[in-house]
Amino acid sequence: MKMGKKKRPFLEVYEETHRKKNKDGTRGDWVELRARIAYEEFQKNLEEWRKTQPTSEDGTMVQPSSAELNNMWTTVVGGPKNGITYGTGDLQSSSSPSLFPSSSSTLQTMEEMEAMKK
Repeated sequence: MKMGKKKRPFLEVYEETHRKKNKDGTRGDWVELRARIAYEEFQKNLEEWRKTQPTSEDGTMVQPSSAELNNMWTTVVGGPKNGITYGTGDLQSSSSPSLFPSSSSTLQTMEEMEAMKK
């Protein structure tokens, strides 16, 4: 990542790199079936995880840790092959071991995903 650029949520980058870009700048079809399935399965696993969690003391939904999110993604895509986890590109390096760096950015990402569904 270049200096001065804001770190973007993994799923945002994943969609950008795994969906075709339409002429109007919007995202269209997935580049391959595997990309769509991985994204949808991850979303499903995340929703299932949420259903098992209590709300926090302030009434907000408890968010998964970055380790839990990494584990969900790795499980969905079938684990690393030749040392690389599908869909992560160069995001998975020793300087950035977590695809989902913090729960606050995860919360923002989840809220953005919910907004996109509407």
